[in-house]
Amino acid sequence: MLAIDDLDRRVPAIAPAANASVAPGAWRRHVWVPAPRPLHMKGVPAYVAEEREVPVAVASSPWLGALTILLTLVFLLVVLSGQDWLWPQHGEPRPGFARWVYWGTAVWVLPIVPALLGLTGFCLGRRGGPKLGQDQPISTLVCFRVVTRGTNPDALARTVHNIEAQMRAAPVFPHCIEVVSDVAVDVPDAQYEALVVPRGYVTPRGSRYKARALQYALEASEVASDAWIVHLDEESHITLSCIRGVRDAVYEEESSGRHRIGQGCILYHRDVRRHPFLTLADSIRTADDLGRFRLQFKLGVAIFGLHGSFIVVRNSVEKAAGFDVGPQGSVTEDTYWALEQLASGTRFRWVDGYVVEQSTRSMTDFIKQRRRWFVGVMKSARHAKAPLWWRLPIAGSLAIWSVMWLFQALTIGVFAFGLSAPPWVRIIGDCSFATYLVQYALGCYINLHHHEARRHVRLVTYVAQLALVPAFAFMESLAVVYGMLSSDLSFHVVNK
Repeated sequence: MLAIDDLDRRVPAIAPAANASVAPGAWRRHVWVPAPRPLHMKGVPAYVAEEREVPVAVASSPWLGALTILLTLVFLLVVLSGQDWLWPQHGEPRPGFARWVYWGTAVWVLPIVPALLGLTGFCLGRRGGPKLGQDQPISTLVCFRVVTRGTNPDALARTVHNIEAQMRAAPVFPHCIEVVSDVAVDVPDAQYEALVVPRGYVTPRGSRYKARALQYALEASEVASDAWIVHLDEESHITLSCIRGVRDAVYEEESSGRHRIGQGCILYHRDVRRHPFLTLADSIRTADDLGRFRLQFKLGVAIFGLHGSFIVVRNSVEKAAGFDVGPQGSVTEDTYWALEQLASGTRFRWVDGYVVEQSTRSMTDFIKQRRRWFVGVMKSARHAKAPLWWRLPIAGSLAIWSVMWLFQALTIGVFAFGLSAPPWVRIIGDCSFATYLVQYALGCYINLHHHEARRHVRLVTYVAQLALVPAFAFMESLAVVYGMLSSDLSFHVVNK
């Protein structure tokens, strides 16, 4: 049993005696976990034990920043050299269609801003704060709140069992699990609190989808106000680094009294063997977490948005804000909610650690997922109750995103017809392209490191990752065009 006499935070009122277990059907909300046990042990599911932890230092050390800059310079030289060989320049063309294309290529400079922001985020090191030992416990309750429609009980069961197994391996805080669903769902051999959203439940602002479920959970849950909530999706698997990162973030926020909202990095390698193409397409998401998103959280803001899972928030903060974002905010409730939190004065922070999720399993799901993000972010930028200066950065990112198809159309046209571009446009555009290549490569590296892929497999995967970047860019652009042509408020749920 963990020693709690010298801890400075409240312990749940009921806790099992030393070396005791919680019987099925007993009070399931506050579960005080037993003493630490090795992860590789009988009874721990294979999907927990087979994954290797990525040291948080890998994504936070100075060498990664130096490597990022070095790779960017190398890729830039390769791109410039290959471009001069494949695409000889002939100066400014004569008036006409070629002249219009020549100056139209100026849009290639737009991605340099998010590219440099991502590069800056990769170069950031870890910030100092209250230090805890690897297995030093705290007594603040942490609630893992899993939101699901209830239509995929197998994925939900794997997530709940993953939480229980990982918390047995690293019992550094008391915890409970809540499952919020639209329909009743049962997870055998698990201790959790089920919160089923009533069919007729309506929020005051008419929120829909996940926002509606989150608002109901906020109202129905009996978790104490001074507990912390870790929001997860039905396929989110926590890791030991996630547990320790949450422990450190909670300890620091409770010590300082700032109570900022936290978020960490999400990995997407779970289906890399069955769906390698679509898994590699999501490498950029991990890189974006360690780049732009980490940069904004280090600055204490969420001006580029927020993911819907791996949100770490004090229950009192969530209760004060609520998740009733209305219909316009329900498509990407996370981004809308983050903007309103900024407007209310709440600040954000980075959480060291990883959560592992799944990539999409079909091209249709990939396109519809990105289309939902595009439409939802657009609605958030327009309708969120936040001052214009908080909405401008995400609106700018959206504007760049919305012309991705034009970047590619111009690139194809210039190559196909042997046209030219201004030298300054070529250099800036090549810098952006090289930076994105590096981000895909580093995102792939972090995912493969955690998946424990063999060296020869990694080498082949890195080559495939870089070779497929144009295809991934085309897929992202197709989703944007789809979003601009169909901007309704539907919420597509990806098949897991």
